[in-house]
Amino acid sequence: MVHTALLPSTFEERIPSSSRRYDDKHAGYPKKRQIPIAGQINSLAGDDDAAHPYTSVPDRWEELTNPSEGQPFFYHQEYKIITDAYIRFPRVQARILACYARIAEMITSHDDAINRLSDMDIYIELVDDRPSSPECCKYYLVDHSRLTICFLRQVSTSTLGLPDVRNNIHLEHVLMGEYWTHCEYMPRPDVDMSVSAKKLQGQLAALMIDNISSEGSTSPFTPEECKNYLKGLENATLPQVLNWSVARINSLLIQSQIVNLFGEECARPDRTVVVTGQHASHRSPAYLRYSKAMFEGPSIHLDKLEHIWVERIIYTHHWRKLVTDLIEEWTGALAAAGVVWVTDAILLSTASSLMVILLLAASSASVVFGGMKGVFLIRSHRAMGKYAAHGCQFLQSKEEYGKGLQSLSIEYSYPWACVLWSGCLTSLAVLWILGSSLLGTVANVVSTVGYGPSYVAVTMLLGLAAWAYGKGYDLKSICVPSRFQIHRSR
Repeated sequence: MVHTALLPSTFEERIPSSSRRYDDKHAGYPKKRQIPIAGQINSLAGDDDAAHPYTSVPDRWEELTNPSEGQPFFYHQEYKIITDAYIRFPRVQARILACYARIAEMITSHDDAINRLSDMDIYIELVDDRPSSPECCKYYLVDHSRLTICFLRQVSTSTLGLPDVRNNIHLEHVLMGEYWTHCEYMPRPDVDMSVSAKKLQGQLAALMIDNISSEGSTSPFTPEECKNYLKGLENATLPQVLNWSVARINSLLIQSQIVNLFGEECARPDRTVVVTGQHASHRSPAYLRYSKAMFEGPSIHLDKLEHIWVERIIYTHHWRKLVTDLIEEWTGALAAAGVVWVTDAILLSTASSLMVILLLAASSASVVFGGMKGVFLIRSHRAMGKYAAHGCQFLQSKEEYGKGLQSLSIEYSYPWACVLWSGCLTSLAVLWILGSSLLGTVANVVSTVGYGPSYVAVTMLLGLAAWAYGKGYDLKSICVPSRFQIHRSR
């Protein structure tokens, strides 16, 4: 058992995902330089004229570069130190070695055949740039044999910023995810990941088949993405590039395995299965009435949102498809709104009845509001990120306690609901115009002839009879008095 008192309090445990590599930095200002004869620039040597002057790489250190991001990092073969601190600055190297000395003392005192701490890489990050406190750093150990990270004393997951875990299987996967993140940030070319690459190829093939054959697949990748990943692994011939590729894909894959309880008793076999009790919110009667008033648009949108947001998990390809479908829907609503607005404008220019003017004014107001809402939604959703993390952040920001995404579904339904209501109002205005014109024609005929033509009365009577028959009224009992009805005996 490791005793916490042996490690200085200035040493802190950290995880790779909490790296400061993406913090803003200042690289200094460029200036004129003299190009040497024959262009022989020795980038490995020191540079006293640099914006931040530095020396050559110290002895027994190896400078490596991330093949994707281009950030340098350093590895000490003898001490197994790996760090992204720029040790070309002598004071930085001195502090790294001072921190290593204390860690090495711990490893020597507590190493055994089971833990094999001496075989692990030691990541060291300097906390600040204070030369007066050299032994102040953050660290973790990298176990390439078990594909995990570990520490020299017991530490809580909450202290490290890790989520709460259900069991050791969950914890193992979380730490494995941190291992792959480390290998993605600092891939060493001398680490043999051929076995991991073969396993990853098999997993990608299985995920591709699962996604093709099942709509509820828990695969985080589409078949096309799986195909491209497999092709990329085959073309990654350089060891460092292969190791980085394996680490990047595995770091994405294991996040999906964690949220789907991969390897646990209650693993999620289908992405729509609820395994942690996070069911969708109940739809209140008020919401259902509101949905009916909007032509069931909110209910339709809420079904879509809840289908891709089961237990607050979303996949990149489902998020992209949702955004694409929504933009297409709102674009159609804008086109319909334009047609209705032009129709209202034409009718308003010729309308003389107050009722017609009021109906067309209400229709125009509705279609303008729906059009403006549609434009806003299209612009805002086009500016959103295209990955699952962006979709997760957006949907979480729109969730409400006890309601879930109901308010968002109502907001999504405004463009088409306004267009449909506008169409109804315009139709009523047209019917009012036609009815007024028809009644005016009949009135003119009556006033000219002096009486109503018989065929008009007969037509109206037949229409009334057809309406009554459609409603289920007994025309015989209505039209023929009971004393005149003929009762036949059997």
